[in-house]
Amino acid sequence: MQSSMFNVRVPLPDRGEVFLMNTFSDAQLIVSPDVVELLDRLDHDGEMTELERETVAQLSEHGFIVSSREEERAELRNFFREVREGRDTLKITVLTTLQCNFACDYCIQGDHGDYNKHAAKMSLDMAGRVSEWVEGRLDAIAPERLVLTFFGGEPLLNMPVLYYLAERLHAASQARGVRLLINIVTNGLLLTREMVERLNPLGLNGIKITLDGDREAHNKSRPLRGGQGTFDKIIANVRAVADLTQIAVGGNFEMDTADSYPALLDFLAAQDFAHFGEMPAHPGIRIAQQRRQHAQRGGSRYRFRASRHNQTSSLMGMVRFFSLPKRLVWPVPSEQPLPNEKPQPPRTLNVFSAYSRWVLGITKRSS
Repeated sequence: MQSSMFNVRVPLPDRGEVFLMNTFSDAQLIVSPDVVELLDRLDHDGEMTELERETVAQLSEHGFIVSSREEERAELRNFFREVREGRDTLKITVLTTLQCNFACDYCIQGDHGDYNKHAAKMSLDMAGRVSEWVEGRLDAIAPERLVLTFFGGEPLLNMPVLYYLAERLHAASQARGVRLLINIVTNGLLLTREMVERLNPLGLNGIKITLDGDREAHNKSRPLRGGQGTFDKIIANVRAVADLTQIAVGGNFEMDTADSYPALLDFLAAQDFAHFGEMPAHPGIRIAQQRRQHAQRGGSRYRFRASRHNQTSSLMGMVRFFSLPKRLVWPVPSEQPLPNEKPQPPRTLNVFSAYSRWVLGITKRSS
């Protein structure tokens, strides 16, 4: 047995605990330091107590411990092979435009200078060629589902192309007995009820928008070119369509805005359009509409709380929210095993601008 090469650890000194995440299984744990020490000792032969064996079994279940690095690399290769060659789902992402109506200072796109003047925008002629290519892939692969994601820039700045692709590929999917799922990643400013009502019969699956914290933090981070805030308009648009489709909220934060996220979650929870499986007790673990496991081993030793979200839903039903320090210490194993499989020393890495992400699922109201 070995600790997974995908393990990331973040000390929580104020709590006397450690946040663990496995970036392959997506499992997240808050553990006592004893658990980390146990992980570090796995690479060395030695006897384990019954309590340690039970803890190892729990960690293995969540992907933090693997049989061998060779087996783990084989699993990774199989994952990417399935992504490349799997035939049950054809996933297509279309950038309708690289233009954007926001002026976020952390983004290379957006309404800065003359960027939008020169940014590419898909024409209807190109949309026709894209449709022909997708239809050819549908014939070649014969998938059960077609997942069509509209992205940008801001995809809603080019609605003629978006409607054209949605309608044509819906017809193509229907003719081949393929289920079409349409996702849209948007800043939410141009989101309308009319648009959702038009796309719903075509297979609209969900819409993801971005809120960078509460009203004050978001308006500072994601303004229009003239400095106007966008938070209130986005919330109004979400309220207008929340009963028609699934909405997910994503966000970015820096160290000086991370404290605004609890306020945002409280605000959203109080809205009549938000329906959560469970609201967070504290930042740190995926919480909404998912399986949570809580385990206590031997009093204060080997205590950890585990959570692993349902991988069948990419947009909905989850909260992922945790603050990252400006520096993380995590093991970075080499591609080839080290001599005698000795553990590598930790490497300290800077997280660029200390950015992280979180996703909040808002389930549409039942009729």
